[in-house]
Amino acid sequence: MLKRFLLLEQMLIPAVFNFVINAAAAWWLTRQQDFIPFWGSSSIAVDTLATALLLPLLTALITTPLLLSRARQGGFDKFPLHQLATGYGRVISGISSLSQSTSQSQSKSTSGADNRSAGFNRIRRMLLALRIGLCGSVIGILLALLVLWILLLTGTTGLETAHFILIKALFAAVLGGMVSCMMGYWTLQAIAFRRLGHTSRLASDPKMKTDSVQNV
Repeated sequence: MLKRFLLLEQMLIPAVFNFVINAAAAWWLTRQQDFIPFWGSSSIAVDTLATALLLPLLTALITTPLLLSRARQGGFDKFPLHQLATGYGRVISGISSLSQSTSQSQSKSTSGADNRSAGFNRIRRMLLALRIGLCGSVIGILLALLVLWILLLTGTTGLETAHFILIKALFAAVLGGMVSCMMGYWTLQAIAFRRLGHTSRLASDPKMKTDSVQNV
């Protein structure tokens, strides 16, 4: 189930989506051009680097809140989240310190404290999305530099518009599928740490169960 989620929902579908969207966008922006230069303000290099920077950030800001919302609705209850509580997800999630401060505020909750806690959780989820997006952008820029380096080695000074559209769409598909899969995995890791962080407290105080799920 986990592999199907990552490979189909987080890799294949985003790859196809990014291929179509970026091909359409590239065609619209370059439909009056016959040749796209390698360097310049409207060039292969600038477009590739911009795509590598922005696509992961936008993907994270959209998909991370959706995944967290799905987790709060029990969408990942059948996933082996306990197996994901290792690796890089712990570094980017910052769950350890956040869960402690959140649980302390919840244990002394009043009506006003609940509102502050809800606002804090929204900020925390946004920061998680930004951290994941920035990590994806670093990977995207490295991939973009590799692609540009290969084009330079082949002596490319520019591309015909049709070839540029194809390469841009393929690059966006590969990047989108790869970073979306990694972001999905990292987000599940963050969810796993969040839930495991509450295990001992849930055992001692069953009333925290609902709050634990809502604050993922």
